[in-house]
Amino acid sequence: VKYAEPEDHLNSVAEKIEQFLPNKKESKICGLTYKDTSLLQRLAEKGFVSTRILSPQDDFALPDDYGGVDVIQKVLTIERARALVKDGDKFDLVVARHILEHVYDFPEFLAAVRELLSPTGAVLFEVPDYAKLFERLEYSALWEEHLVYFTPETYTRLLPLFGYSLLEFQNYENLLENCLVALVSPVPVQNMFQLPVSVHLAE
Repeated sequence: VKYAEPEDHLNSVAEKIEQFLPNKKESKICGLTYKDTSLLQRLAEKGFVSTRILSPQDDFALPDDYGGVDVIQKVLTIERARALVKDGDKFDLVVARHILEHVYDFPEFLAAVRELLSPTGAVLFEVPDYAKLFERLEYSALWEEHLVYFTPETYTRLLPLFGYSLLEFQNYENLLENCLVALVSPVPVQNMFQLPVSVHLAE
């Protein structure tokens, strides 16, 4: 199976990252899967010198025929994340495109991603928006077998539940399905319960 995610918006996403991380020589950026390659290539072209995609074989000890992003989300545990940055070489930005909709265990996965970040680091999550497909009653959309089918409302409400503060959110228009892009930073653990989650859920 070959994936063909929409990419027309990635130039705009790269520009936003450029504004967030002005120090291109010092900033360390990683992508969780091969789906992040095209965005990291754009960042390299903009002058970011320290970018890498985590290797399924070297970083996660998976075989060459490991499968896809649904496997990566399973093996990226808190322990694995700590081992990946055990020398203190944490990342200023973690890119995670089209993996969150495959996650089985949100608390474990999002806590693991937090372990990869530097003290001032952030995560760029991108997921497909199913609002159009739901409105059109496109039942065939379920063939993708996602664990979660996000809309802008559910997406922006989910991340604060697991300790991430929304820095920026953009809904990029596409013909079939939009792309929801969120730049988030982890909230200090002692402040997690101060997030206005109950207010959002009550709307």
